[in-house]
Amino acid sequence: MDNKISKEKIKILHVIGTLQIGGAENTAMNCFRFIDRDKYSVDYLVYDNENSPYTKEVIELGGRVIRKNVLHNRVYLQKVLMDVMKDYGPYDIVHSHLMFHNGYVMRAAKRCNIKKRISMAHSTSDGRCKLSILSFIYRTYMRSIIRRNATQYLACGKKSGEYLYGKKFFAKKGSIIKNRIDVKKFAYNKEMQVSLRKQLNMDNEVVFLIVGHLIPLKNHLFAFQVFKAIKNEIPKSKIIVLGDGDEKNKLEEWVAQNNLNTDIIFCGNVKNVNEYMIAADFLFMPSLYEGFPVTLVEAQSAGLMCFVSDHITKEIKLTNLVRFISIDEGIDPWVREIKRCLHYTRENKIDAIINQNYDLSDLGDELERLYQI
Repeated sequence: MDNKISKEKIKILHVIGTLQIGGAENTAMNCFRFIDRDKYSVDYLVYDNENSPYTKEVIELGGRVIRKNVLHNRVYLQKVLMDVMKDYGPYDIVHSHLMFHNGYVMRAAKRCNIKKRISMAHSTSDGRCKLSILSFIYRTYMRSIIRRNATQYLACGKKSGEYLYGKKFFAKKGSIIKNRIDVKKFAYNKEMQVSLRKQLNMDNEVVFLIVGHLIPLKNHLFAFQVFKAIKNEIPKSKIIVLGDGDEKNKLEEWVAQNNLNTDIIFCGNVKNVNEYMIAADFLFMPSLYEGFPVTLVEAQSAGLMCFVSDHITKEIKLTNLVRFISIDEGIDPWVREIKRCLHYTRENKIDAIINQNYDLSDLGDELERLYQI
């Protein structure tokens, strides 16, 4: 009986690089958390071999995680994709989160006669200032493959959509799926902030926060240099770093060399990001690029003043709490802006975020429309 019910479900395959904790990954997970699991079954095809809290959650929700470490082997990628779609399917929907690699996924899905083929854009760049000729040719080719083989062209923001699909094409055929959050979890109140800061032993400190993978594009070292300059003028200050990644050892070495071990605190991946945001005073995001960062939606919901790289899309400014600052002119503009904003008035901003439709409350209805066969 259970097998019969399972076969009657609409089968969805999400294709994503990893299920490590992150913005794009959380968005992909929300596509499972908030759908009708009596109607849909969901699998995730990933290209790493590491377990994560999201991997466990997929299994607990009744889904499968399929691992194939071939993302960078383009010779075998197409074949592996088609084999997965046939062996684990048949699927009704394929939803890909791999940016330009979406081309391979969309083509494989079309060749496997999958009805609905969804391409999703999560980013506005890959961090390269100048493209090689080969990279330019590859992107142009992949863009054309996506256009010809996908049935829906989604993005987390306008800039991301234009970057992946092309400006005119996205304006004509694309749609935006907002990076929604559970807004109420981030509601600021002073009593909670005081309590959380006591737990962190930071009662009387100015607390800065960075959230994200410890990888070059997040530009942590720049934030640390800004903090070092601020620390000279505000001795009672700390910076909390949430996230993990390949740059951790390098960043910890820099912290030790600059005698900031007790002031820059690495906490790794945590599940209670909302509590850290409520406890903190300011958020840093000096990234080289982003798509439409969920972290900034969360931080603004928490009423947190955000100092943000001017390389990040201006679409993310949902409130008056975002300050865009150049990362090409050194740390001085950052130090000046932080000093200017030191005594801002912290407020509850959840209504402003909810009114712009960034709350998860109606995501289920949006997904139902998206996945309708």
